[in-house]
Amino acid sequence: MPPSIVALRHCLVTFAGQRPGLVKMEPLRDGMRELDYDGWIVIESFGFAIKEIAAAACIWRDLARTPEDIAFEGLKFLKDLVRSE
Repeated sequence: MPPSIVALRHCLVTFAGQRPGLVKMEPLRDGMRELDYDGWIVIESFGFAIKEIAAAACIWRDLARTPEDIAFEGLKFLKDLVRSE
């Protein structure tokens, strides 16, 4: 059992090119529930078109057809995660 969390201020999870399910999000969701977190959850969508951002984020290929697709897929993923037990 990890130590108790006193506060959640910022959390960044990146999935750049990773397989779905590789990063387990349920522990993060459970911790946010324990803290009664009701703040923002943000999806930051990057594509390969802006070379400087792609290089800084280590993106070497487009991760979806469009950056908007990443946002829509991510929103569905987060909704499903929050609604699950």
